[in-house]
Amino acid sequence: MKTRTFTLKKIALAMMIAAGTMTSVYAAVTGSTDTIRGEIPVLKSAGGGAHSVDFTASDPVNLKTGDTITMTYKYTDTDGDTDDSNTTVQWYYVPGNGTGTPVAITGATNSLASGTDGSGSGTSAIIVPDGAVGAKIKAIITEQSLTGDRRTGHTITYNDVGTAGTFGTGPDGEPGGNTDGSTDVPVGPVAPGTGLIPKIILAGDVTNTNLIGSGTKLKVGSTYQFKLFASDGTTDLTGTVNYKWKLTGTSATTATAAPATLFNPDANFLVPTNTSGKVISGSDDGVQGFGLLVDYVQKP
Repeated sequence: MKTRTFTLKKIALAMMIAAGTMTSVYAAVTGSTDTIRGEIPVLKSAGGGAHSVDFTASDPVNLKTGDTITMTYKYTDTDGDTDDSNTTVQWYYVPGNGTGTPVAITGATNSLASGTDGSGSGTSAIIVPDGAVGAKIKAIITEQSLTGDRRTGHTITYNDVGTAGTFGTGPDGEPGGNTDGSTDVPVGPVAPGTGLIPKIILAGDVTNTNLIGSGTKLKVGSTYQFKLFASDGTTDLTGTVNYKWKLTGTSATTATAAPATLFNPDANFLVPTNTSGKVISGSDDGVQGFGLLVDYVQKP
């Protein structure tokens, strides 16, 4: 019996080679796309307004030094990136009822919001410093996440935390606008609170010796000066208040009671002799026998 032999045709060989070549092409890797980007984080007020926060004051009637002001916000991030917003908070007091150069307030107490669905609240709280007498309180916060891309959203600014604020444009050109968060902080300026140090001193006394309650007798013909210092005893706040002088007690011999009237606004007091003093006291003693106090209030 003859043994059959097979001849591999050229065309079949070519097809087999082509098949091997096609397998090699399918194993190639494509080029990369651009990076994956999430959504910006968003801060909301308790009422649900986006790009807004809320403020509360320890005294909602009279804003003064020593009061606590607290910023509160709800945090949302649809990508699941956690809150990092309160690391961006900046607090200031702005002298001159909001017209001067802002001064940074340090020592804020911060807490981040838990969760990313708006169920947790972030906070930042400050104590109004002594130097803020006559100023407005300003706050700035930027929406920010700890991870992800985009990490930052809008920057929210309150030039007076007792009124509505604004938020700027977003990182992709999202429009800015007005905030709608709530506040019970009284509109500035800040009034003097506890801890301030008022002084009545002899004009020219470089030691600034305080004559209030000192037992030192004042003298006719001498000039006395009012000074108001912060609790550190050195920061001069006199320029932040308006003040007037008042007599106290009774006169030396006629026992005339000190009148309720105030005098000599925002100026040193030269103790007058009897004739001029009687215009103030109504007593023939002039101002002899009386004490002095100063009535002061923050400038409007």
